[in-house]
Amino acid sequence: MAPKPRSSHWKLALRLVLVAGFLVAFFYGCMFAAIGRFTLPTKEEFAELALCNQPLVEAIYSFRDDHGTMPKRLDDLAPRYLPTVPDPYIFFDGNDLMIHARAPHTYVCFSFRPGQEGWSVGGDFFPGPLDVPKPVRREPPNRSKVPQADK
Repeated sequence: MAPKPRSSHWKLALRLVLVAGFLVAFFYGCMFAAIGRFTLPTKEEFAELALCNQPLVEAIYSFRDDHGTMPKRLDDLAPRYLPTVPDPYIFFDGNDLMIHARAPHTYVCFSFRPGQEGWSVGGDFFPGPLDVPKPVRREPPNRSKVPQADK
């Protein structure tokens, strides 16, 4: 009795399934290697990162109100305005605070530029403004109403 010939269609289908499985595994492997997770970050996660860093923005505003200028380095904020020096993955150039968002080439930013103050995402994932309330600021002292000493 001769063996039954195998269908070439069955072999082709098996090859296609194996190639598709390899491509899916490769894609998710590359994503995990790049961002440390299997899903893309969401806008809500970026907003949460911004909210976690509101005290840092408030500290920068307080420094500016007290000194009349922005801090040159974030190290200048500790210990008077912040208990510790901020994370090394947070950058400040005097106008913008940039926090690495744990995604390639992506930062959650706070702009201190007049008329542009607020949170946004810059980079490869969801670039644009974030719907996060501005930090609570104490009003700077009104220096013109400070009582003068009698002469």
